[in-house]
Amino acid sequence: MDNCVILPVVIVAVSIIGCSCAPLSDFPTGAAVGVSQFVDLHIGTGGTGFGVGGSPPGAQLPFGCIRASPDTSDAFGDAPEFTHFGGYHYGDDTILCFSHTHMVGPGVQDYGNIGMMPISGKMNQLVAFDRGYRSKYSHASEIATPGVYSVVLDNHNIHVEVAACGGPQAVSYRMTWPNSEEKHQGSAADVRTIVFDLGHSLPRFSVDQSSVWIGDECWHQGQPAYGTPKGAPTHRGQTDTPARVAAGAAMNVTICGWANQRGSLTERNGHGVGVYFAANLSLPVGATVGGFGTWMHDHKIQDKQWLPNVAYVNGTNVGAYIEITGGDKAGDAVDMTLALSFVSVSQAMRNLEEQMGTVGASHTRCVAEAKHTWEQTLGRIQVQAPPSALSHGSTSSPQDEMIKFYTAFYHAQMAPTTFTESGNVYRGMDGKVHQFNAPDHTVYMSDMSIWDIFRCQVPLFSLLTPSKTLSIVKSLLQMHTDGGDVPRWPIASVYSGCMIGQHAIQIFLDAVAKGIISDADEIGNIFSIAKTGATSDRPHAGRSGWQDYEQYGFLPADKHSSAASQTLAYSFDDWALAELAAHAGLPADHAVFLNRSLAAYRNIWDSKSQYFCPRNANGTFACDENPIWHGWMFQNDGFTEGDAAEWRWFVPHDLPGLVQLFPTKEDYVRELDNFFNKTYSDLSTTLPNPYYWAGNEPGILEPFQFNVAGRPDLTQRHSRTVMRLSYTTEPNGMPGNDDFGALSSWYVWAALGLYPLTGTTTYILGSPVFPDANITLESGHVLRILAHDASPECIYVAKAAINGAVIPYPENAYVDHKDISSGGTLEFWMTSTA
Repeated sequence: MDNCVILPVVIVAVSIIGCSCAPLSDFPTGAAVGVSQFVDLHIGTGGTGFGVGGSPPGAQLPFGCIRASPDTSDAFGDAPEFTHFGGYHYGDDTILCFSHTHMVGPGVQDYGNIGMMPISGKMNQLVAFDRGYRSKYSHASEIATPGVYSVVLDNHNIHVEVAACGGPQAVSYRMTWPNSEEKHQGSAADVRTIVFDLGHSLPRFSVDQSSVWIGDECWHQGQPAYGTPKGAPTHRGQTDTPARVAAGAAMNVTICGWANQRGSLTERNGHGVGVYFAANLSLPVGATVGGFGTWMHDHKIQDKQWLPNVAYVNGTNVGAYIEITGGDKAGDAVDMTLALSFVSVSQAMRNLEEQMGTVGASHTRCVAEAKHTWEQTLGRIQVQAPPSALSHGSTSSPQDEMIKFYTAFYHAQMAPTTFTESGNVYRGMDGKVHQFNAPDHTVYMSDMSIWDIFRCQVPLFSLLTPSKTLSIVKSLLQMHTDGGDVPRWPIASVYSGCMIGQHAIQIFLDAVAKGIISDADEIGNIFSIAKTGATSDRPHAGRSGWQDYEQYGFLPADKHSSAASQTLAYSFDDWALAELAAHAGLPADHAVFLNRSLAAYRNIWDSKSQYFCPRNANGTFACDENPIWHGWMFQNDGFTEGDAAEWRWFVPHDLPGLVQLFPTKEDYVRELDNFFNKTYSDLSTTLPNPYYWAGNEPGILEPFQFNVAGRPDLTQRHSRTVMRLSYTTEPNGMPGNDDFGALSSWYVWAALGLYPLTGTTTYILGSPVFPDANITLESGHVLRILAHDASPECIYVAKAAINGAVIPYPENAYVDHKDISSGGTLEFWMTSTA
């Protein structure tokens, strides 16, 4: 439906000249019609190369553990890893199956566990061993909305709908076959089969052991510690049949199991991660279980065992099926509830019973709850759509702007993952099961892409929902208690060690600086933990080369990989340590780390080239003659996921000091402006942009770095240009991997006209897209952001005020956390000229 706004002729004429008379759009606001309708979950599911968004479009609750989403492929079942980080790619025409654990827009593949697929007809070996359960599908039949996903499987004409509700580990399915009157009664086509493939994973063949049970034994399963001892596959036969049903009555069938996942990251603890599940099938009235069975497949030795009428099997990759016959002719819907656990099968059973019990195992109620939960979450921000674009090459309609914003806001709240299960249990970084009984009502979380999310996603929580930041901090500290270290990038119960730096320190500091953590003893403990991690060898997540960093004041490039990037990261983290020390009342430590921080980044600045460069132990620089060459993709060139031109601007903790490295402030502005202008000449995302790379995190602060040099007009121009050119409503409408909500959070901030300097109380003022935004904070207070005359033409700020007090603009284009964290009004007066 086209909701473009047609402006009156007189207003159009005035708007071309200036902005003083531009009206507020009469496009329906989120408050009037519900903001969830503006979420398009296909955004971020397409792309090629480095432009793959990697977001799964399936059903989950905010920060939910279970992400029930289709994993797709081409017709032959091929799904290249680089385009399927989240399991789904918009360009595919085949659904392999629905799996229940997913990464959220990462740059690496993992999870994809507990595959499930409904089919028509009896089960056979070809279906089991060659993934013959996969089906063609069409986007025309696909509906992906917050919390609910549905699609028609074309091969079997089965409609599948899944909704997340009740708790972070639970979902409800409704699978509807063609009306029984349209089928041949008693034929193979009259059989409805539910298939569970516990060997399904991302990447394929990442499961090295699994087990499955059909029937009442699911209620008696204990906790295999990462699986039963390996050895010969085992199975049990017909005594375990679930086919006990009273004539003419509905029937419930329970199935459960587990898979040991050793994916790209989960294998880094040496043994993988156990993913457990329990499901309950509710058959239509009059239906019975016509058959069941299991199978085992060890792909390494090509050992295959087909086990009809066998209700339990343990082996490498196992599966199970249940065949359903008969039923009410009015419709052949089979409902199924399913819950996950990272603790045990018995815990999965508990999660299923307690979490789905909140909706009475009613699929209809589950769908309603899923939609309500997301509407409440997304409705915290109500924005008014901007007027239609008249110039500036904009291709976005007012509706497009709403869609981009609310989709980004949704994606920003998919992760981290809640790992607290029913009864407040979780599996810790030591592999053991613990209680998480926090008096402050926090929950235990993992799957934190810290290198990405500390920059703007966690600060988004710190403003909107401080309890979420508190849960993240408490979880990181608990990981230290359980496993001995604060992680760099935790996934489930694994120290993955991904990326560089120790940027959990930035998350700690953001919470402390904004008063989310205020207890003096706790701040002192956080500093002590962070200091130990930065100044000693650590088993899991320490600083690589910390001794050389202390000795030389930088990481020598002839002794360490990614030395320039790591030096800049350590400089940033040392600053955070210094700030934590100040909050903890430790002036000596503050001085040590602050001096080290300010010296480190300067030590690798080559004044001749005016770039940060790798530097050798003897003091010589090893600058690349071509600073826009992404050599890191092929060899160690001193940088991590970026070239010298991008890392040139990474001093987020001392932007005034960065400006001073250039001959003049004007030189800094000119170089940064040229850097962006060259970016726009090639917007392809297949390969990294050699200048501003909107699809990766190291430089996402850069559009806002003009303010420090007194040129907020350039911040306004370039942040708006990046939003317009790099973010669209298409499946490839995200400029790169979303990295657990990092890029989406950037868009939310930029569209609101603010950007946080993480670890501080400072927000940089940008160019708000919406004439009116009302943000309901967790405290209940409302922060209103008014952008008078905002439009695609009026992107520059003539004046700004906070709570009626004029902001000294452009010299001091910032606001402080204390001025907005308890609500208030931030006003911008927009104009078409700088």
